Amino acid sequence: MITENPDVFVGDFGSPVLYQSPFGIKSCWAILDQPDETIASGRVQSTAYRIEYASGALPGLKNGEVLEIGVGAAWGFDASGTELAYSGAETAPTPTAFRVLGVPKKIDDGAFLEAVLERLT
Repeated sequence: MITENPDVFVGDFGSPVLYQSPFGIKSCWAILDQPDETIASGRVQSTAYRIEYASGALPGLKNGEVLEIGVGAAWGFDASGTELAYSGAETAPTPTAFRVLGVPKKIDDGAFLEAVLERLT
């Protein structure tokens, strides 16, 4: 089996994620699936909140941890990569907080992880 290189897929990931880990603030781009969302990319429609992200991007992530996710196209990171930044024309909405439910699971060969989430805000 050929190991996937997560860098190839990063351009398709559309949601910036921040996590206050035991190793400091960590950030990454992730695919955010939400219930009742129309999935134009052909992905299966989600019945829960979940993110898929490159393994090693959010070290120490476990059950009960809280993430901040910029939901929508105008979200990104500031120059330091440690804060969410909004570049939309309208007033910036508040980033959405999510709690991790369970332990993140490996996807396929382990190049990516999936975490199931509960929306808090």
